[in-house]
Amino acid sequence: MTARVVPAPRLLEPPQERLWNALTGAARRWIRLSREEARALGLSLPQLSLLGALRTRGPLPVSQWVEMIGSTPSAATGLLDRLESEGYVARARGGRDRRQVLISLTPRGRRLAERMESQLRHRWRVYSEGVPPAQLEAAATVLEQIVGRMDPADPCASSHGPGAPTARPGPARRASAPLRAARFRRPGAS
Repeated sequence: MTARVVPAPRLLEPPQERLWNALTGAARRWIRLSREEARALGLSLPQLSLLGALRTRGPLPVSQWVEMIGSTPSAATGLLDRLESEGYVARARGGRDRRQVLISLTPRGRRLAERMESQLRHRWRVYSEGVPPAQLEAAATVLEQIVGRMDPADPCASSHGPGAPTARPGPARRASAPLRAARFRRPGAS
């Protein structure tokens, strides 16, 4: 007797599925390209991310950067030590709260961050050439609407879906990098 295969319930409508596939595919490729650009300069992707964040936001507390990259303070310290020894960033104690450590770009770090952003924006311009401006605007609008709904207070932000019990208050726990990456892989993708 042959077992009957029951298809999994459809979680997304076809247009949602198409956007999901396009977005996750683009994100994977963009991360890969960014990692290659960073590696060519002897940096890791989290280091590149920090330089970019400092360039656009200004000095950041170390704790905020650690949270942004989903790392631990001890792992982030090694990344920062290297950036500081290369002369890209400087650390200083906070003004009012001396326990807080702020990271800022040095002039050398600012030049590198600007060069990296210029290279990545150039790639983006080449990849998006020929796409009508109205389509680019529509894509941006859709993504802005979706990202606007990704508020942690939103019940859909739970990994268990709408109506699922929310986590108890307490310190945030981050998944390991491989686990975070696995969450975004399509079934059957390697």
